[in-house]
Amino acid sequence: MGPRRNPRPTSSELEAFTQAIPSRRIGDPEDIAGAAVFLASDLSRDVNGESLVIDGGDTHTE
Repeated sequence: MGPRRNPRPTSSELEAFTQAIPSRRIGDPEDIAGAAVFLASDLSRDVNGESLVIDGGDTHTE
């Protein structure tokens, strides 16, 4: 079976992907707005060399 012509996921693939994320939803651009505002503000003046992961818990490890 060759590659699909349309790279968009099928509804069942999208559902499986969504269920694998701890928050059970795919994030929206608005979900990073608070982090972006924080990083652009003086409140983050002492933050450096850090990774701020906003992924609904997908990369959480125990």
